[in-house]
Amino acid sequence: MSVTPAEDPASSTSTTPPPRDARRATDVTLSAVFWALQLIFVLVSLTFSLIFGTIVGLSGSHPYAGTAWLVCVLGPAIVFVLSLSVGLFLLITKRTAWIVSVVGLAAGVIIWFWGWSLFAVQ
Repeated sequence: MSVTPAEDPASSTSTTPPPRDARRATDVTLSAVFWALQLIFVLVSLTFSLIFGTIVGLSGSHPYAGTAWLVCVLGPAIVFVLSLSVGLFLLITKRTAWIVSVVGLAAGVIIWFWGWSLFAVQ
């Protein structure tokens, strides 16, 4: 009995994954990379904000020192937690999630610089 190539189960399997699996792997990888960058930014910004905010706050001459300190310290961390939770939800439901991690990284940087700009207000 002869088997045609279209009916042969061994010839129908390919070594390359389907495009959907490749997109899913890319989505998970990009999300993880951007979350790692966001976590590094949160830790570095937290360190600088604590040091500089404490110095400015102890001087007592700045009217918005408390508000600026809270925005610089808590803002990027809150954005990171929100980005991570929404992104993980999207990954679990098999939707595109790397965009959320990029937006979270950008929002954390913008909020941190906005907090630093409050230190410049006299």
